[in-house]
Amino acid sequence: MPELQGRAADIGAIEALMDQHRLVTIVGLGGMGKTAVALHLQNSWGCPLVDLSRITADDGVAPLVAATLNAAEQSTRTATERVVRHLGEGCSTIILDNCEHVLGGVVDLVVMILEQCPGVSILATSTVRLEVGEEHIHELPPLGLPPEGSSLAEVRDADACVLFRRRVRQYNSNFEISSSNMDDVSEICWRLDGHPLALELAAARMSVLSASELNERLHERFGLLTKGGAERPKRHQTLRAMVEWSHERCTPAEQKMWARLSVFNGSFRLRQAEDICGFGELDRESVLDLLDGLVCKSLLQVEHGDRVRYRQLMTIRDFGAERLEEYGEADQCRDNLLAFTLRSTREMMKGWVGPGQAEALETWRLEHGTIVAGLRWAMAEPAKHDQAADLLTQLLYHWISGGHLGDGRVWFERVLASNSLSPEHRANAEWVAAWVCMLQGDLEAGLEHLTAAGPSTDPLARAGHRLVGALGHMFGGDCSAAVPEYEAAIEMCRELGEQGLAMSAMFQLGMAQTYAGMHAESLETTERLIRLAEEHEEHWNRAYGLWVRGLAHWHRGELVEAERAVAGAIGVQLGFADGICVAVSTLVLVWVRVARGDAAKAAALQRVLDGVWERIGTTPAAFGSHVAEEHARCGPVARDEQVRPIPVRRAVQEVLVLVDGVDASMPPGLGELSPREREVLACLGEGLSNREIAETLFISQRTAEGHVHRILGKLGLRSRAEVASWYARQTLAER
Repeated sequence: MPELQGRAADIGAIEALMDQHRLVTIVGLGGMGKTAVALHLQNSWGCPLVDLSRITADDGVAPLVAATLNAAEQSTRTATERVVRHLGEGCSTIILDNCEHVLGGVVDLVVMILEQCPGVSILATSTVRLEVGEEHIHELPPLGLPPEGSSLAEVRDADACVLFRRRVRQYNSNFEISSSNMDDVSEICWRLDGHPLALELAAARMSVLSASELNERLHERFGLLTKGGAERPKRHQTLRAMVEWSHERCTPAEQKMWARLSVFNGSFRLRQAEDICGFGELDRESVLDLLDGLVCKSLLQVEHGDRVRYRQLMTIRDFGAERLEEYGEADQCRDNLLAFTLRSTREMMKGWVGPGQAEALETWRLEHGTIVAGLRWAMAEPAKHDQAADLLTQLLYHWISGGHLGDGRVWFERVLASNSLSPEHRANAEWVAAWVCMLQGDLEAGLEHLTAAGPSTDPLARAGHRLVGALGHMFGGDCSAAVPEYEAAIEMCRELGEQGLAMSAMFQLGMAQTYAGMHAESLETTERLIRLAEEHEEHWNRAYGLWVRGLAHWHRGELVEAERAVAGAIGVQLGFADGICVAVSTLVLVWVRVARGDAAKAAALQRVLDGVWERIGTTPAAFGSHVAEEHARCGPVARDEQVRPIPVRRAVQEVLVLVDGVDASMPPGLGELSPREREVLACLGEGLSNREIAETLFISQRTAEGHVHRILGKLGLRSRAEVASWYARQTLAER
């Protein structure tokens, strides 16, 4: 029997559930492959399967099941009674396929079978849960997608891409996924969410379109994906028909909530849904129940973690967006979204200097699409342009550290072209835009933004202007001139209570000092910075301070100290995934390995480094000619001709393996640990009790216990002993 693409794990999980429970329901959006899995299991088990798509009313369920079981008899018994009598006391399994449109009839029959036929198990498939007491759910997910920055082999192996290729070859037998079309194929699979039916409908269009042409037209997906074949159920013959089938199964309130949720371009939290979508007849108190209803109907995906997040598949979101316009509520929802995004961003920025930095950066990454949607809406109306500028400016660290320099610059240019900005908002947007441009390597554009900002009455704008002006001096090669400017900027930021900006100016001062030949002063500056950051449980600037400290040690010829410092900066990035910090820290690691004569490690680190530069959209030259010249002088000679972007988290793991000899089989959840959790992990590795951890890290014992619990969950380990064992192996590897 041919294996279903990408469903081996699902089939194993379903069989395990059926071994333990009498009622298991496979749920998932229409077209996800529930029937295909059910047919596979029927062939494997040799049990009857009842296709309920053949009927349209609840009262047809029991008669169809009776007929399928050959439970006909010449008596006055009802169809339900005949089914129960036929199944009797025996042991068997029955599969009920496509239950959602006759749910009442299915539930009535299932309850009767479970009560009166103790040896019978039922496997059901449905877009909607049966909500019967004994029911256990297996949610059929989309097919696996290629990870960000995938190689050709990774794209070819991803389940969604495999299915797409197989279906395309039905229309074009010569089709292959190649280096020339892999990016388009990967994007097609992502834009269709790995949804099997959508992929098959898209593949049918490859008889007349190339992969790039298909990709270009997917914004018209409901009109494009219409070649399902006459052998399919009508609801699966077009993408629109499939979605409308699910829409009809929703209550009017669920339909409206579905539409309102379409303003989220990515995942979202309950609080967001309540504040943005909870108005009018759907008040915020009703939002949770409506989300639950949409989850039960497979129209919302749930992402479990420390905080539950929800996500609509893109096809579902696009359909909802159409309905939102029809309801006439698009403007209200978008206004709510913009207001919430501004409010929550300000809240996170107020608490930036503290332990919540990594969470803030990750939240912004997850909600980047929604942030962009809010900016787009704000720019549609001149009266909202100040709000757009405010949001852009508040998200300074998102653009710089979140891997979105290019997006940030595009939006700054768009906003600053407006004639509707107030002087205050323009002045603040200009200096942040200048910072973004300089980090991209466009010093000229950065200086133009600083000039355009002009004199300002806003103290923050003046401090920011001074800080970025110093950066311009340093990136322009005049590090000696940058030093007093940074010292002035630090004082201005401190007077304003802008501790985060003051710390940023401090590590930049340390960089200017070491390139001005003031290595001892640089070490002193970074020592003060690191001490200050630790006092505040601040890790973002601490990581940059460690990098600059490593840079100063490098310039003094202290290779061991240099490597130790920048490796510490890389370690912090397990929680942050700040591409710039990872890149510049890896840069120093490359130099150290070259200086030690370790050409193989230097070349391997350089390959990772090139992938990170490509991912974040900048180069060593952006950080000044002195940095670029030093890398040309100290880095490896040989370079890969073809560089593909590498996800920052993956880069961090690879660098740690290369430099520290960390066991490559480290728990996959290691990158999910916060900076504080990694400190607790080290204590666990040393065998400390919760009380000893609390005393060592100056935290409460209850807090320590909470950290330990979360660490075990994230690493997928069962006990403190397993943590200690893994940590010991890692320590030996480092030696």
